[in-house]
Amino acid sequence: MQPCQTKQFSGWACAAVAVLTVVCSASTSGHSKERVLPSGVATITIDASSNDGPATPLIGFVHGIAAPSGADYDFPPETAARIAALKPTLWKVSDPRHYLKAKPFGAQIMYASSDQYFRYQEIYYPWNDTGTKSGRFDDWANFDANAISVLQRSLTWAQPVDYWGILNEPQFVHYAAADRKRLMQTYKHGYHDFKDGHPEQKVVAPTTIGYSHAVMKPFLDHAAASDLRFDAIDWHELGSRPEDVVDHANDLRALLAARPGLGSPPIIIDEYASAEQHHLPGFAVAWFYYLEQARVFRAARACWNMQDKANGIWSDCWDGLDGLFMKDNSTPQALYWVFERYAQMRGRKLNSTSSEPSDVVALARGASIGSQGTGEIMMLVGRFVSDSKHAGAAARDVVIHIEKLPLSSGNVHILVQHIPYLGPDVLTGSDPIAVPLARPEPAASRTVAVVRGQATIVLPAFQDRDAYYINVKQLHAADR
Repeated sequence: MQPCQTKQFSGWACAAVAVLTVVCSASTSGHSKERVLPSGVATITIDASSNDGPATPLIGFVHGIAAPSGADYDFPPETAARIAALKPTLWKVSDPRHYLKAKPFGAQIMYASSDQYFRYQEIYYPWNDTGTKSGRFDDWANFDANAISVLQRSLTWAQPVDYWGILNEPQFVHYAAADRKRLMQTYKHGYHDFKDGHPEQKVVAPTTIGYSHAVMKPFLDHAAASDLRFDAIDWHELGSRPEDVVDHANDLRALLAARPGLGSPPIIIDEYASAEQHHLPGFAVAWFYYLEQARVFRAARACWNMQDKANGIWSDCWDGLDGLFMKDNSTPQALYWVFERYAQMRGRKLNSTSSEPSDVVALARGASIGSQGTGEIMMLVGRFVSDSKHAGAAARDVVIHIEKLPLSSGNVHILVQHIPYLGPDVLTGSDPIAVPLARPEPAASRTVAVVRGQATIVLPAFQDRDAYYINVKQLHAADR
């Protein structure tokens, strides 16, 4: 067996038997042999020839601008430029001021019409207009008037909304069977409040705090019986793991298929990632990966309380843009760099598989690699074993195999950047610690040989919760 050819090898990229064994040329029998990997190694395989469609990063936000009762302000120019670079596709707001701040970034707007009605409180059911367990219940005249007023303001002020939300996180744990039936009436009222006379307006529901088959089935039954054709089905992924969203989306699509009159509305996850995952770069990569696997149309990051020594406890619903920045709305946290690298990963989506899909995954994008111009593959890799309520999993080596490169031989340059989790291993309270990260950390820059259309990268001692950005670029003869 001949070792792989490499330049400037230092123990992390393709191919020496000291790291792993890879057959880079045919054996004496004329057949390639299987890879032999050390124990404890996780492997990711990227098919460079695949095309899973054009990349449209699922970047979206919830609020993140200023509390409804707080002072009005604009994002600092540097922050506005950083947000613009993310090219957000969804922004969920509940306030006309927030609308004006979010709209210039080009995202579709989802308006949570019930937030001002319920004063941003939990919605107990039977619901009431103060969001508490006492007060006026089922006041339909008041509820309808609020929704219609919000719509008319949008029309009068020429502030178009892409999706109207009827309720936000109704608390199903409080509901008896009779209450659930009454809840369905709420969705029916809201649907007609926005649609009657304005069929062009798009309405989403049920916007539950999590996914439940036991909740979704009667909701869809009621929608079918009442001829409510919602323009998107949405819910929140809170208290779940990233990979769960695939099962949830598959379950919803099966329910819709059994009710063809409802059509095939897209899925929107307008809040995701619970507090204990909120600030972990590796979990952020995993959420993007599995949201794409679930074929979600739009997604928006949830917001939570954060803390730091200078400011104590503060909400990144109103400062820090859902955990991307510190409270000053300017200094990036690690989460920003995951979003920023993800936003720049354009091109075609490449098929990526992991030997440990609940441990480490990679998002991959490809431009043409071959004789025509300079090709490029971009990857975000994240580990997401334990959230911050538990000790992080032990570090492990992660091996990335890039296969079916159009180049049968030649060289590629590989750049690796590290996006680390810098907070405590286990949180002592419920609020994540905000930690600045000025930029991703350079990890490696190497030229590696391509043999039989393959190149291999090793990320040694990959820490749980961390992320890496990897750029693989074809080199021409003049560059070698």
